Amino acid sequence: PVLTIDFTAPSLAAGEVPNGADVPGIPFTITPAAGGFITLDWSDSCNAGDTDYAVYEGTLGVFYSHDARFCSTGGATSVSFIPSGGDTYYFVVPRNAAVEGSYGRDSNGVERPQGGVNCVPQDIGSCP
Repeated sequence: PVLTIDFTAPSLAAGEVPNGADVPGIPFTITPAAGGFITLDWSDSCNAGDTDYAVYEGTLGVFYSHDARFCSTGGATSVSFIPSGGDTYYFVVPRNAAVEGSYGRDSNGVERPQGGVNCVPQDIGSCP
């Protein structure tokens, strides 16, 4: 008999959060809260290996200006905070210990690029 050993590393790729289109689940929402806070809510990543989330913030009108606001939510699918001043946008990126997943896509289906300050390298996996 021949012993075969598979040295292929498991995929570390991360997925994406529901987007209201091709990734099922309840999409990301932003709700005003008391005291000037906002609450961001989202559903679990499409990839069961994603155990945490990063939150990014950018300036409206300056597309792709986003930087990491929170590199971890402790695995929670909701976070409340006081937003930065001015007109800002937010999105959530699923992650695991090594990489983060999709930043979402624009209206043409093109993946949004990483911004200036990122939490971990990006490796986008496909959703089942």
